[in-house]
Amino acid sequence: MKMPPPNRWAKPTGRFLFYIWDTKDVPFEQVIDEHTVVITPQFDNLHVYGREMQEEPDEHRDGILFGEWFSTACPEGELGTVNVRECRYISAEAFSDAYQRGWRLKGEE
Repeated sequence: MKMPPPNRWAKPTGRFLFYIWDTKDVPFEQVIDEHTVVITPQFDNLHVYGREMQEEPDEHRDGILFGEWFSTACPEGELGTVNVRECRYISAEAFSDAYQRGWRLKGEE
């Protein structure tokens, strides 16, 4: 099975995840205060694949998963968190298949 290179900053648990990120209804730019602006990329049903990563005990938050997340928008992956209700576990084979497709959906290769 082909997999992305190991992340040098985090250790995988061996579990793999999938979720859909839909930000089409989120404003592109949100001004929080005079020093902070949040820019939200606009994605319509972006398919995101993840490797669950181990957390330090003092960093664990109930309902939040720490992982390395991959998609066509970020094919090299990035560490981050997601609400556990937004994702589902997938097999290592399904994750590997998505990696080999360049994170595209089946049929888009």
